[in-house]
Amino acid sequence: MESKKFFLLGCVIASSFHSVVFAGALDELNTADQAKVKSGELVETFEDVGKAWPKIRVYQKINASPEESAAVFSDYERHASYFSHITRSKISKIINKRTVEIDYSIKYIGLISEDYTVRDQISTYNSGAGVGDDSYQVIWNLVKAQSTQYSEGSARFEKLDNGTLLSYYSFVIPADHMSSSWGWVVDGAKKAVKDAVISLKGQIEKEKSQTPDDLKNEVNRLENLLAND
Repeated sequence: MESKKFFLLGCVIASSFHSVVFAGALDELNTADQAKVKSGELVETFEDVGKAWPKIRVYQKINASPEESAAVFSDYERHASYFSHITRSKISKIINKRTVEIDYSIKYIGLISEDYTVRDQISTYNSGAGVGDDSYQVIWNLVKAQSTQYSEGSARFEKLDNGTLLSYYSFVIPADHMSSSWGWVVDGAKKAVKDAVISLKGQIEKEKSQTPDDLKNEVNRLENLLAND
């Protein structure tokens, strides 16, 4: 994010969970892409940073509130049930009630598979779309992996009209043998991120329309996580 890059740094600094105002995710897009997102289209951007894979950002409108959306996503152990490339997701370490480490097993880009662990932290912030900490974010960083050298990402949930704008960011430095000269590998990585956003949107909207009691329980769990001790 050149401006976006500083956003991630700001998110880490802001982890004391006091009210902080950031520029909204919608402002990261040009006017044409903003219109697409508002109409329900998925928008992708790719930033070449001189590494094998680009920084990938996907923007998608979700027909649910930011709190509901964040509640579903932050139920990490359910990821394997709706993200098609994830075969296992298990919390392996609790740092504090907002920060955990999760073990994942994934299979993507054909037959490529890997086990890895990430540290996820959830918090709230003020995107300027409303009053108070109206937005939610999960930031993750790689702890260990079989081959991946580096990975970071975030999922931000901000109010947009009567729903939510999901801004999903992923940056991975793969193993050396996963060269960017393999175009199909890079394309596969881009598709995996896009598919993850589509799956997340589908899961959130499915729970809102079909299992509202389950969604309410997840919202209550999220509220407890974010409550001041």
